Amino acid sequence: MKPFFIAILAVVVIGAIAEGVHLHNSPTSSTTASATPTPAIPTATPSSIADANAAATPTPEATTPSTTYKDGSYTANGSYVSPGGQENITVSVTVANDTIKSVTVTPGSKDPDGVQYEGLFAKGISSVVVGKPLSTTFNVSEVNGSSLTGTGFTAALNSIRSQAKS
Repeated sequence: MKPFFIAILAVVVIGAIAEGVHLHNSPTSSTTASATPTPAIPTATPSSIADANAAATPTPEATTPSTTYKDGSYTANGSYVSPGGQENITVSVTVANDTIKSVTVTPGSKDPDGVQYEGLFAKGISSVVVGKPLSTTFNVSEVNGSSLTGTGFTAALNSIRSQAKS
């Protein structure tokens, strides 16, 4: 990105220098046809490019990161409907600097299929959410082949966001 910026800046500097250059038509023979003017090609020196680059580069301002969520560990239940009926999972999340540091999903289904899919979801959810901001809207409609558990997870995560608001 920096070489591209320098190239663009060089074009701007060359253009500015060119505006100050006056071109004159001078015939090369005594005929009535006029000669095509030869444009002067200004050159930019390394110091003029560096000066222009320094003038065009903004000084970064010091910023204090704002936090939206309080650091800590939070737990919430989430429910969803499966073919076996109403299901519940428990989600525990550790938050630091607005980022999910760890997540645990505890299956709550009594149905054997529900237990299987909730377990698959629990094994795969960390790779989806850990290291990401808590404010992220996650697409967890299918994690490790579990397509319904994500609804309960999203409900629990929304509750955790409310708990963690600073």
